[in-house]
Amino acid sequence: MNGLSLSKETQENISQVIGVDFASIVDYEPLEEMSLIGKTIVFSKKRNLKKIGRGNPLLARHKIRTLDDVNKKLSRIK
Repeated sequence: MNGLSLSKETQENISQVIGVDFASIVDYEPLEEMSLIGKTIVFSKKRNLKKIGRGNPLLARHKIRTLDDVNKKLSRIK
């Protein structure tokens, strides 16, 4: 792990919401996470004017690219 940890209360809340023990969630592979959630996790492409200027500046400037976007742009290169 990278030195960050969650409090016991937060871990218990996550376990209750998801319905799986927190220790097993930490060990999940990315494909297992996607199957648990049921869809891929993506950033919204819609601009919300209420949120611009707050949070992640890369989101506000549309600088975050998904792997699908990168693959599309790479496929255009000859």
